[in-house]
Amino acid sequence: MIEIDGGVTLDNASEIIQAGADVLVAGNTVFSSPDPLATIAALKALP
Repeated sequence: MIEIDGGVTLDNASEIIQAGADVLVAGNTVFSSPDPLATIAALKALP
């Protein structure tokens, strides 16, 4: 599996997945979000 850790955002997550990543670590994107649960849901909904 290919894991990307660092720099993952809602803006680039789809592109990272399309490039072949299997696992995304989006710690700062989630924990700095005003609504972390919504951010996680949005990341999970990406193609």
